[in-house]
Amino acid sequence: LRAVYGRPSTGPASAMIVASSRSSTSLTLMQNAEPGVNSRPLVIGVCGPSAAGKSTLCSALSELLSAQGSEPTLVAADDFYLPREACPCFDLDALPWVGHTPPAAFTERGAVDMNVPAAMDWNALRTATQSAIHASQPGEAVIVEGLLLLSDHPGAASLREYISVWILLIANDEGQQELCTRKWARKHWSKKSYQERGVTQDEYRVYFDHYVWPMWVEHGQSRAPHHGALLLDCTQPVQDHISKIRATSWQRGVLLGVDAPAWR
Repeated sequence: LRAVYGRPSTGPASAMIVASSRSSTSLTLMQNAEPGVNSRPLVIGVCGPSAAGKSTLCSALSELLSAQGSEPTLVAADDFYLPREACPCFDLDALPWVGHTPPAAFTERGAVDMNVPAAMDWNALRTATQSAIHASQPGEAVIVEGLLLLSDHPGAASLREYISVWILLIANDEGQQELCTRKWARKHWSKKSYQERGVTQDEYRVYFDHYVWPMWVEHGQSRAPHHGALLLDCTQPVQDHISKIRATSWQRGVLLGVDAPAWR
């Protein structure tokens, strides 16, 4: 596993793993047979809402690739946020809090808005993606993983030009509530979970339902292509995702039998 730079990886990284058309148990990167085309690695975009399991999926994909002797490279968008003081802010007090006052944990967090494309350093993310592509050998893969890759932003659009295959983690209304619970109870790196910081589940649901999820709908879900991407239910186990990927043949950077992604 190679990470371009940023925090050390504990597994998340990968490439699109594809089932060989000759063997259901032999996984390989499908390369274009045309001269000169397979001189670059396959570049995979993985996008989904917060707490959807993007890193977990990337880790599982990486294990499959590594078993084949390939060393995938990860570019994690989380490593390319602008400094907090350069990010936009949202109105934390405007959320419909119980008692009309944000819990102390949210007051401490502040109103920095990390769920909008203006919070990303797109130039740095694009440069890291280019570097990963140039450093990879034919037959290897680069995966670009993040929350805001589908957003309607010039930086995101320029990044998408490098990505030839998409995996999108999606959730319905019921799944939304499961993600809310995950996010509330989950530690994030060295930080305590909101549950551990004394936020009740109902309080966190106000934050998630009125801020986190609407931002995902605006900058991710509503922007998902009508076709040309592999859609996975993020509430299902990662083993199910891998099974679906293994059953899918990939070649020339697009899903066989499906047109290229049509962006909304």
